Amino acid sequence: MTATDASVRRPSALDEHRLRVLPGGFGRGPLAVGDRAPYARSAQGWSLVDEDGHELIDLNNNMTVNLHGHAHPAVLDAVRERFDAGLVSLGVSNEDELLMADALLARLPWAGQVRFANSGTEAVMLAVRVARARTGRDLVVVLGPGYHGTADAVLPALLDAGAPGVPDGVRAQTLVVPRGDDAALERVFDAHGGRIAAVVLDLCANSAGLQPLTAGFVAGAERLARADGALLVVDEVVTFRNGFGGLAGEFGVRPDLMALGKTIGGGFAVGAVVGTADALSVLDVRRPGALVHGGTFTANPVTMTAGRVTLDLFGPGQVQRLNALAERFQRRAGDGLDGTGWQVRRSGSVLRPFPVGWAADERRTAQKALFWAAYQQGLLLSAGGLTCLSTVMDEGVVDEAVARLVAAGRSVAAGR
Repeated sequence: MTATDASVRRPSALDEHRLRVLPGGFGRGPLAVGDRAPYARSAQGWSLVDEDGHELIDLNNNMTVNLHGHAHPAVLDAVRERFDAGLVSLGVSNEDELLMADALLARLPWAGQVRFANSGTEAVMLAVRVARARTGRDLVVVLGPGYHGTADAVLPALLDAGAPGVPDGVRAQTLVVPRGDDAALERVFDAHGGRIAAVVLDLCANSAGLQPLTAGFVAGAERLARADGALLVVDEVVTFRNGFGGLAGEFGVRPDLMALGKTIGGGFAVGAVVGTADALSVLDVRRPGALVHGGTFTANPVTMTAGRVTLDLFGPGQVQRLNALAERFQRRAGDGLDGTGWQVRRSGSVLRPFPVGWAADERRTAQKALFWAAYQQGLLLSAGGLTCLSTVMDEGVVDEAVARLVAAGRSVAAGR
């Protein structure tokens, strides 16, 4: 059953309620899709049912969080055990934290330790603070356009969109380099050498149209950081699912710190900074002058258990299978959308339908129009275009999702 077009339906009681109690009617900015908004009633596997009872193929997966779809039985069973034992929110450490750290370090042989947080934003924020504490420097280099969460230190990567509410003094500590511009990065190090604490890279940023950095640029950034004594921070909050050792493993880059979130929590709120023991030594509270970092719900047993089971279910074979399904999706959708102005971009199992050759304002309008056109076809995307596959999908589900996306993309192109 396909979904009704919620963009044009009459306001519901839910619409009136959310507009009254939430700024703009949305609890999260990326969910903003217009004056109307779909609401979920239930979800299972690859499907999501909205408040009207209509089923959609979920390619949103909570902005790539749900690696194994919704309500995976192995994850739920493990989480229930923790709830039944009362191991939910504790004021002491727990063994699940150690097992989760082991699971991450097994995938990242360059790393030595892990510190957990509650979100990807918190992970990036902590990584930057660790870099500043470890180097004794203030400046941070980011690539624009880019998005590393809502921490002030990295919001300037969003360019003008990241300006509101960030003080000028904070912005002055963040040096924005155009993505992929080797010469500009060289100039920044020439001008500010010895004062840069960290270079923060997203190897394939959705905010830049899901276009990967080149291996040459990444190698150059690593070389410049090492030579200057700055720390290399890789943000893999979105892309960690794209390889057994994340996208950094595919690039062959060995960062000092890696920020993680989303998929490693098994559907629960999570963040982590994985790094070398040397870089993370500033968090050792047994040492004088240590960086104090806390979080009431950090590394709670439920999240740690859900995350560990999620990783256990996603070995090298499963990574390869999911990426192959995404390649099938990209190829077939590309054929079906040929000549429409829509291009399907891919990084591992992360996908993005992108309007090519359209003006910037037109692209934003088109992306939102595609969301609603796809919704009407029974396919859930995101307002910004970021989509992904989940391991519970097979070729049949992927091909049906492709057919619905093609129909939606052609509809938007016809109305351009």
